[in-house]
This record gives sequence, C-alpha cells and structure tokens, in this order.
Amino acid sequence: MIKDFAKNIDVMLYEYDSLYTDSVIFKQKPRYIANTLDSTLYELTNLRAGKYLLVALNDANNNKIYDPDTDKIGFINDTIVIPTENTYDLSIFKEIPELALFRPKEVAKGHLIFGYQGIYENFKIDVTSNVPYDFRSELTYEKDKDTVNYWYTEVEADSLNFTVTADSIVEQFTARIRSTEIDSLVSVPSANNTLHLLDTFSISTNTPIIRIDTTQIHLVDRDTIQVPFKAFLAPSKTKLFIDFDKKQGNLYNLDINPNMFSDIYGISNDSMVFRLETKTIEDYGVFKIDIQSNFDNGFIVELLGSTENVIRRKKILKPELVTFEYLNPAKYFIRVIIDENKNGIWDTGSVLEKRQPERIKYFDIEIEIRANWEENEIFNVDD
Repeated sequence: MIKDFAKNIDVMLYEYDSLYTDSVIFKQKPRYIANTLDSTLYELTNLRAGKYLLVALNDANNNKIYDPDTDKIGFINDTIVIPTENTYDLSIFKEIPELALFRPKEVAKGHLIFGYQGIYENFKIDVTSNVPYDFRSELTYEKDKDTVNYWYTEVEADSLNFTVTADSIVEQFTARIRSTEIDSLVSVPSANNTLHLLDTFSISTNTPIIRIDTTQIHLVDRDTIQVPFKAFLAPSKTKLFIDFDKKQGNLYNLDINPNMFSDIYGISNDSMVFRLETKTIEDYGVFKIDIQSNFDNGFIVELLGSTENVIRRKKILKPELVTFEYLNPAKYFIRVIIDENKNGIWDTGSVLEKRQPERIKYFDIEIEIRANWEENEIFNVDD
C-alpha cells in the first residue's frame, strides 16, 4: 500500500542482476511496473524469481525513470525476494535536490527575484554594476517558494550585474531592467476585530520597511488608559509587530498615524485605525494529549485545522503530555512527526543514502473543542 495518497503512482521492481548499480533508477526503466490508478493499493504478478529493489514513483513526466527535480519516490530498504507472500507499505517523498541557482527575473521596477533549488546556510547577492553612492538593497526570503526577493532603490540602467553566493556556489548573473512602475505599498493587518490572547498584532507589507517612528503609534484600552507597547520589525522587514500586554475581555484602540513607517522606495503608510477586542478565558477551550512511545525520539506535535493548516505546533524531546491552551471552539486534528534526530524539523529521505523520511502519524480521532471545556486524549505513536 502507498501511505501518502496520490493518484497514478507507479510501483516498480528493479532486478539485482550483474548490471545493477545504485544509480539504476536514475537511468533505466524497471523490469516490472504496476500502477495504483485511483487507489493506494498495488499488485505485481507473474514475476520471475529473484531479488529486487521495490520503488514507488510519482512520475511527473511519465518516463518511468526517477528525476529528483520533479518526482516523488518511495522505496523499501530491504531486498525483495520473489516469490513472496509479503505485503509492503511505501511512503513517497520529495528528495532535497542539489543546491543550484537560477537567473533572476524582474517583477517590478526595483524588484527582482532570484530562484534556487536545494538548501543553503548562507545566501548573498552583490551588485557588481556601477550604482549611485546612495544605492540601497534589501533581501527577503521565501523558502517555501525557493525564492529570494531582491529590492533596490532607483538606478539609471537597462541591466544590472550580480554575483550570487550560496554556500560554496558562486554564480554571475545579468538582470535586464525594463519595468517603469514600482510596487505600491500594501499593508495587511493580522487582525481587524478580535485579537487572540496569544497573538502579537502585526502589519504585513509587500515591500521591505526600512524606517519606523513609534511616536506615531497610539494605543489605549477600553478606559482610554495608555497601554505600553513595543514595535519592531521581523528579520524579513516585511512585517511590523506591535506587542503589548493583553488582558482578557478588553478592548484596545490602536491608531497609527500617516508616515509611521516607510519602505525601501520611500513610500509611507496612510492613517490606520484598529479596534481590537480580546475574548475571556472562558471563551476558549483546552486540549491535552499524552504522547506515548517506547523509543528515544523527539516529537513535533501539530494541531491542525479542518484544511490541515497548522494552528499550533509544539516540539518535545521525549514522550510527554502536550497542552494546547486558549483554543477557539472548533474541530481539530493531531499530526505527530517522529523527530528521530531531534533537530526540530521534518527530514525527508534519500535514495542513495537509503534513508527513509521521518515518519508522520495522524491521530485518528477528530477533536471537538468547546468553550470553557478541556479535552484529553492519549496517542501511542508506536501503534
């Protein structure tokens, strides 16, 4: 059975013969192949006796050869000996491709995107063209899109040359400059009415902020008493946080004057007014789940919404009771990543290293949270 549901998964057998190498799946088609069609089940029949490598492939270009850049794969570490009556479960995953850099593309005047694949620790973009003395640039990272945004102030040129460094890789690129309109400043608040007791109010922008003036922020509570706050930018400079001590069942009036912040292009914000209300503790529910296991693993416990969006995430280094407080009444699900190396993230697999991805377990009971109520469950992730 294929554990990760997707349509049309190819299930393949490669024979361990005199020509077999670990790279065979990258170069040759398998001896036997079946397809799951619309299910997660597969069956291979009329097989010649022998030893085989069992592989599942989500084949994007349908060439029956594994392409790590586009395909997902699953495999069994053990050798499959035919004949056999055994049933084999496979989990498909996307490998991390080798680090590579791609030519930049222009999004708007003063805005380029640099694409890449793989994982890096250090990323740097240096402009090598002649630019004005007051030239300024900012980087913002979208790792979920494998993209680095490069924002820069006005320059009179029809192209710009760059040296891009990602760890040990160094590439030279030229970007053609054609756009005449810069990105307009767009501001989006994290909340308009109700502010969760655990959340920090923020304003996200589509361009990096380079200046803030906190004297242009005014915050008072229901009784018009001034509330102390701290305003600061996220490392990306595209999110401004306004943090303050929130009391349950209160109302806060937040006024932001024009010109409180400016982006890299010198564009400032307009006046903004927010009326933010907090709920009482009794409006929320509590969920506790006892994570049980006989193995020395870490665990990443994720509370999911109805669309599998992550509502909360907690990381633990051993099996223990996990508590999620201040939950809005709703239905939730639990997903647990078995964090075998205890690095706090899910690690994918590797075919050549014969390493399986870290396992993901779903709690098979839907959790319904009610106001002023506590739910308790036990989840043995070894089952």
